Amino acid sequence: MRITITTGWSWRIRPIRAILAILFIVPFLSGCGLIAVNGPAPGWETANAEGSQAMALTQPCTTSKNLVLLDGLVAALSGAAAINALLAGDSPDAYGEPTANVMISLFTGAFGVITTLGAVKGNQKVNDCRAFNARIIQLRRK
Repeated sequence: MRITITTGWSWRIRPIRAILAILFIVPFLSGCGLIAVNGPAPGWETANAEGSQAMALTQPCTTSKNLVLLDGLVAALSGAAAINALLAGDSPDAYGEPTANVMISLFTGAFGVITTLGAVKGNQKVNDCRAFNARIIQLRRK
């Protein structure tokens, strides 16, 4: 049996494989603020003391901004990568198609927008959770 290994991939396949690899990894890195950060239950602003304490026990929320900071860091890095890929872009190829740098810039820019949205929404949830916990403490003192 003879095994052959091809080492010379076409110049069009490499960028596609890189983009597919990035798209495969994206769901694991993005949206921590949208998915993993829990806010207080709806209606927490108007709940009475007993209702607020029951909400706090049954539906705990996230008070740490670590995941929000991770989203912000990933958003900043992907924005820098998008700008870098855009500035390093070549002219269109012989067929008039955009180069891989332009496509990578578009994908990383879209990824940056998603993670920025995750950071903003996650920050809102954490701030609401901190206000909810402060309200519970205030209601317990009365």
